[in-house]
Parts: sequence; C-alpha cells; structure tokens
Amino acid sequence: MGENILIIADKQPLTAAGIRFLAEKSGNFDKTIEVADKRELHQTLEKICDELIEVVLDFDLFDFENLDEFTAFSKLFENAHFLFIGEHFTEEVIHSIAEELSANIILKSTDLEELSIALSLTIRGRRYIHSEILDLLMSNNTTTTVIKTATMNSQLTHTEKEL
Repeated sequence: MGENILIIADKQPLTAAGIRFLAEKSGNFDKTIEVADKRELHQTLEKICDELIEVVLDFDLFDFENLDEFTAFSKLFENAHFLFIGEHFTEEVIHSIAEELSANIILKSTDLEELSIALSLTIRGRRYIHSEILDLLMSNNTTTTVIKTATMNSQLTHTEKEL
C-alpha cells in the first residue's frame, strides 16, 4: 500500500506549521509537503499521483483565479482529497465545495480537536463540513455576512465583542 501524504497549500506560515503539527501528532500521514502556489501543487501531485493524498488548501490566499479554475484542476487529480480551510467563504464557494466538488470545508476559527477530526476524515475519503457551514447549508440562508460575522465573533475577546 502507498503512503498517506498531506500537502499543505497555505501561504500563512503559522497556519501551515499548526496543520503540520496536527498531522504529525495524528500519525495518519507518512509525509507532509508544503507548496507555495498552484504550479508547485500541480507538480507535486503529478509526482505522487499513485499515493493516498490529502490537500489542505486555503482557497482565498492561494493563486487560483476562481472556483472554475480549481474545479478543472481538481479533476486532474481525482485520488486527492481536498480540505478547504479559510476565514471567509462566499455562498457560491460554499455550495460549490460542498455539493459540486464533494470536498471538505472548515473555518480557521475552529478548535484544534475539530481540525484534527477534519484531517483524519479527509484522508479516509469521508466527508467533513464545519458545523457552522453545515448549519447554514441546511437552513438555506447562507450568506457571506453571516459567515464573516461568525468567524469574526469567534476571534474576538469578550471585551471586544461588548464594544
């Protein structure tokens, strides 16, 4: 059986370091690779295309022009499981990721335990959608403002929320 490989496609070093730490702690991955842009991601995926691959991707900060470009890209690597991680997702992106791409999605504001669960399920090919996003999808009232507000509120201290 091949290796379980985690590719971190996130331009924020602190986020990448945190994901790498959780991956090593979980023991679910044989190797972790960080990539800086879509060209490097493409080359890396081509080299390891026979392995079981999980890609953690910060869509907002990565250099895909739009969701259509990413969709075409992801179809080239059907053995890769994608976990989208970010602070803000538009309604269009949420529906495309969750429904059309069948990819997993999580907010950066989540706790470490939930992120660990998402990493573990994604490498196994199982679905994971962050609870706030799932609630919004189920209620059919998904809006960018609600997601941004929920994310911002979770990052503010008690005093900042009161102000």
